[in-house]
Amino acid sequence: MPTEPNRAPHRLQMPSMKTIILGVGASVVVASCAPDVAFAQDGRAPSRPEYVEPRVCSAAEAVSEVALSPTSGLAGQFAFIVRGWGRDGGRIFLNSQADYRDAGTLTVALSGPAAEALAGQTGGSLDQLVGRTIVATGVARRVRINLTYNGRATEYFYFQTHVPVSRANDLR
Repeated sequence: MPTEPNRAPHRLQMPSMKTIILGVGASVVVASCAPDVAFAQDGRAPSRPEYVEPRVCSAAEAVSEVALSPTSGLAGQFAFIVRGWGRDGGRIFLNSQADYRDAGTLTVALSGPAAEALAGQTGGSLDQLVGRTIVATGVARRVRINLTYNGRATEYFYFQTHVPVSRANDLR
């Protein structure tokens, strides 16, 4: 009677705990920014999809999601209370934290017509925006900020999360 050849036991490849934790964390953050799904009264999904208004992400949700996938960014609407602001040339920056260098800060970077419209609405005094809630539409991405000393670039840098806005109607 022929015998079966020796076979090595099969080993299942298990993902590392790091992979599992990151996978679960990413799904939680993505789900928190996703639109709510409408279900029928009996708990079943409706036969025809209903339109549901997309949910607005907070600054913390946006920063967390962008940190998990720094190359792709996060498209959507982002709402936060303005805690600080700044100018650089013709650009205006509205920050979700008083310290714009804080890693948890979401910054709306206005340029072109959007910056001009905002400056016109506020009469040039952006202090009146502090404490107000804004909603910006765009793509949140990590941006590398290089530090300079006496006008020269240094080897030091940090990252901010920016939502660039160039159209006035993308900010309310």
